[in-house]
Amino acid sequence: MEASVTIAGLKISAAAPSRLLHVRTLLPTIGVYLVLAFYGIDHQSLWEDEFLSLERTASSIPIWKDGHGFLYFALLNFWIRLGTSELVLRSLSVLFGAAVVGLTYAVGIRLLDRRSAVLATALVATSPFLIWYSQEARYVTLTLAATLLAMYLFERAVSDPRFRWWFVSGGATLVALFSFLSTLLLPLVQALYLTASPLRRPLLKQWAMCQIVVFAIFALWFVSGTHFLRAFLEARSAGAQIIANPTVFPFSADDNQVRPAVIPYTFFTLSAGFSLGPSPRELHADRSLAPLLAHAPILVLLGVLYGGLLVAGLSALRHRPDSGALLALWVVVPLLGVFAIAKLLNIYYVVRYVAIIFPAYVMILAYGIASFRRVGIQFMLVGAVLAVHGAALANYYYNPRYAREDTRAAAQFLTSKARSQDLILVVGTVSSLPHYYRGSSPLVPFVTPNGGWRSPEEQVRELSAHHDRLWLVQIRPWQVDRAGKVKTALDSAMANIEHQRFSGVDVYGYKQKK
Repeated sequence: MEASVTIAGLKISAAAPSRLLHVRTLLPTIGVYLVLAFYGIDHQSLWEDEFLSLERTASSIPIWKDGHGFLYFALLNFWIRLGTSELVLRSLSVLFGAAVVGLTYAVGIRLLDRRSAVLATALVATSPFLIWYSQEARYVTLTLAATLLAMYLFERAVSDPRFRWWFVSGGATLVALFSFLSTLLLPLVQALYLTASPLRRPLLKQWAMCQIVVFAIFALWFVSGTHFLRAFLEARSAGAQIIANPTVFPFSADDNQVRPAVIPYTFFTLSAGFSLGPSPRELHADRSLAPLLAHAPILVLLGVLYGGLLVAGLSALRHRPDSGALLALWVVVPLLGVFAIAKLLNIYYVVRYVAIIFPAYVMILAYGIASFRRVGIQFMLVGAVLAVHGAALANYYYNPRYAREDTRAAAQFLTSKARSQDLILVVGTVSSLPHYYRGSSPLVPFVTPNGGWRSPEEQVRELSAHHDRLWLVQIRPWQVDRAGKVKTALDSAMANIEHQRFSGVDVYGYKQKK
């Protein structure tokens, strides 16, 4: 019930100024986020996963059967009626990102205090990690928004354990589960939180009854409605590796071998995004420590800054044990859970799979900043974090080294250069290039030698025997040809006549030797 006071015969709600204050705080922050998220949103071409999102909407398999989480693709299926340009496709993610900013504030107000909530919202709104995924036609920002909504309503149900709050909390959890599978770890976070708190433990029964309904609906969809589980079980029974792509982090000479080094890398990307220090392509191409050593000073500074704020935040949260326990579990359980699943099932680990920990991590950092009593120190720390965000965003917007693979420019070049009788051999990512290519030369993917398939030398020999000119396109070549055997074979069999380099894409032209 809202409190009210009577002034000059007028009944005024005491909650109104508070709501107005929240609106005044949020609107400028969301405005800043929208400027950053829409700036240059169509400068980079769609990369493989984004093209797969577009392709998914045209698939013969019903969208609701997508076992990774169908909600984003269902919404995208309606959204693409506005167009299929990079701007239109990615703007859906921006809208979800704006919800992430607003919900971060709402959760921060519930778990922490207003100052910490404002700081957390500002850090999220300017985060290079959030901006990166806001400019990507994938499910990440939707998953973040659904996660925050589920946790916000869970906290409301815990504080006011009436049926309506458990009902909407369960509904929000179901929405999160339908957005992406890693959110399955959120109920585990909630269960551990209730179990660990003597005051909250009596609510376990109500929570469990709610979750039984949620998981019954989820299981009905996942087991009987999706093709994902069937494909997973068939692959496991055949002894096949579930996902053949390499892990996102180096520190391993073998594909798909998850190492503990992915954990500090996860915190690094949550803090500074993918456009500061070593680029993802450098880490993919060279799995030694060399790319890290080249950026050692900045990595050390970031480690000290964010590590110090994390420790300060966790230490200060001892005075808010309930909030501290929930935030800590929100970070630790999904992180270790995804790592363990990747290790156990031999599937790769990607930071976006644990993106659901991002809001909790930022709230801990914000509380760490607010824990310092001197305002000057708070301003200094906020300035340092915002400076990191600014440097990372500047690299993201303007430095091609950190940009996504520019298949659009590469396709335009090939369209103008390649003749109909030429052949284009694609090594690495194949799906995104045909989306932009408008020429008549055939695009042929390099097939990884395995199980009796031909070697790179044999494939090059056969292709070069039937074409006077050949174009080699390397887009993420480490996925199929880490040693560069295809280019070596082409250099030996034909004469290199041209080389054009685009962001993340190399195009080589060859002709028959005289």
